[in-house]
Amino acid sequence: MKSVILSLLTFIIVQQAFSQDKFTPRLYIYGGFDAFGVSPSEEIWTATNAGKVFYTNQIGKLWHSVDTDDIASTPIKGHFERLSFLSRDTLMLSGHIYGKDSKTDFVYWSGDHGKTWEKIKFGEDSWIDALYAHKGKIWMSGSSQLIYYSSDYGRTWKALDKIEKTGNLRVSTIHFALNQRTGLFGSFGNVLYRTPDNCKTWEKLPTPLDQGKYKRISKYERPEINKIRMFGDFYVIKQQDRIFISKAKRIEWKYLSNVLDFEANPAQTKLFAVRKDRKIVCFDASFKRQWESLQAIDSESFIVNAQTNHLFILGNNKAYKVGNNTFTSSELFTPDTEIQKPYKRITYKGEQFGFWGRDIICFDKTVDKWYRYMTIPFAVRHAFVFEEQLVLYDYKSRKYFTIDQSNETLQEYFLPKQLFDLVRNPVVKFQLAQGSQGCFHSELKSKTYILKNKEFVLTQQQTTPKYLRKTPAKIGVDVVHKLVKIIDQARHEQLSIGDFGFTAKDIKQFHKFIDQRAHQMKTSNGEHIRIRDPFLFPGENIDFDAYKNIADTINKVSPKLVNEVFFSRSGIYSTTTDWSQVKFVFQDSTTLIISNRGDIPGYLYAPWKVDYEQVFFESPAIKFGELLDQVTRGDFFEKVSRSKTLALFQLTNTIYRQYLRSDQNK
Repeated sequence: MKSVILSLLTFIIVQQAFSQDKFTPRLYIYGGFDAFGVSPSEEIWTATNAGKVFYTNQIGKLWHSVDTDDIASTPIKGHFERLSFLSRDTLMLSGHIYGKDSKTDFVYWSGDHGKTWEKIKFGEDSWIDALYAHKGKIWMSGSSQLIYYSSDYGRTWKALDKIEKTGNLRVSTIHFALNQRTGLFGSFGNVLYRTPDNCKTWEKLPTPLDQGKYKRISKYERPEINKIRMFGDFYVIKQQDRIFISKAKRIEWKYLSNVLDFEANPAQTKLFAVRKDRKIVCFDASFKRQWESLQAIDSESFIVNAQTNHLFILGNNKAYKVGNNTFTSSELFTPDTEIQKPYKRITYKGEQFGFWGRDIICFDKTVDKWYRYMTIPFAVRHAFVFEEQLVLYDYKSRKYFTIDQSNETLQEYFLPKQLFDLVRNPVVKFQLAQGSQGCFHSELKSKTYILKNKEFVLTQQQTTPKYLRKTPAKIGVDVVHKLVKIIDQARHEQLSIGDFGFTAKDIKQFHKFIDQRAHQMKTSNGEHIRIRDPFLFPGENIDFDAYKNIADTINKVSPKLVNEVFFSRSGIYSTTTDWSQVKFVFQDSTTLIISNRGDIPGYLYAPWKVDYEQVFFESPAIKFGELLDQVTRGDFFEKVSRSKTLALFQLTNTIYRQYLRSDQNK
């Protein structure tokens, strides 16, 4: 193989914030969390759905976990929704918590800053979905639909009537004005109420969906009110992850198209907003911008809380404190444990290397511990040793990097132009295999060919004779080698729309398909939608003509978008995974495996994962799929996956979904 080429491009690795000891592990807050508490002294505490509690005394300090055995004398079951600071030393845990008798009518309460905890009963059994606390008064509600009220920091509770005497109104968010009488209650089902007298009487208010401020794409979308807040003379609402603002006196919702999330400070004099560029903006009580952060947060998912003049932001592995001329960020570390043995490990030059997310981990034999060697800009999914180099694969950029151990930097790495010398090292075995794996089944089908006299001859079949019955028993060596050459070349190629060869007939057939699906949606009201359908539309209330219009101009689609579409995999979760694999064994016994596995197969099963003795890359490899389809005479791919209609749908559906997410949808 040709020698590798190292580019001049070098990535400098940023030092860990606050210079944490290399043996100190990261804290990964697992179990899911939707809220966190901030104390007056800016401690941060959070509780997770897995029944775990974590805290830090200040952003930038180490994090600790609280053993739930210290909270309850008997094991806690269920999960926590939130940990709330009611005062400097008073904390409360709520959610779906149940004890030995399976009762769910209590919260855990601490009056000594979390040193000891006790059960406090609040009323009937209820999964607590929403809570608001301010200056000793607390309102919460959940699955019982009753409102639970405390005026003494959660020590005692009173059950107030349901908002609606009949029906099934379940509250998802609560917020009260500073007078502690005017409150807003939003629901999971597109209902918003206001009370002027602490839950004695109610006024129903229109929601953004009621006022037609956005379109509900499918009846299966729950029109949940995620959050409601008051500040100044305004109400701010988050419904189905869209943010709107209105004057309190006259409800007329206005879409804040550039906002991802928001929070009001306890005094309700400021509104902090996280924009889509992930910079923070602060507004005063008249909704005039006070300041904007120069830096942006880099957490993809996060939750927010506000105290006095600062917004606190918490992601899975990073925390932020943002104010006027203040931007503090800190990764999460804990001294409560050690860095665990990585699941992904590799031996290189006699040393063990492992990978946890963006961290490269090494093993110190002198102290028998793993330590953080360096942190890089991307999470390592694949690593391998190639030509005496430790090579890391970046999934997003689809580039390779090596480590320069002399100065702890990354250098871009280029594999040889050709990985395979088929003259010196020809293929001697060729296998086609497919199967399915689920909770209660496992299926394997395969055909294996051996090289004999310049032909690959079928020698073994592990399934019924019906599997690939159209595929010939003999395949020419040139054809098999061409498959290898195509997949090797695919590493260097970018897809373009011309690679699909769409014809006027293909476009016409796609129009017909869209019309048929539109009719099905209309007559069945979306009841026919199936999760594992490769033609999964966003919903039933969409513009089907837009799909046809996009298809009519498909030749204008950029190569960047084409590659984005066919490098992507289905994001649908299913307990069943279908897989397909093509395996080549070479004369020197090395193996090339080209595989696809997923919930919903795409056009010609793209994208493919390619593994040659741990040398890894991904590619749509459309030309590979087309030749494989010819070799197997249409047997290897499902009929729908061979259809140009599916390729057109994947493209047009991506473009249409991008449109729905854009501001044009407001």
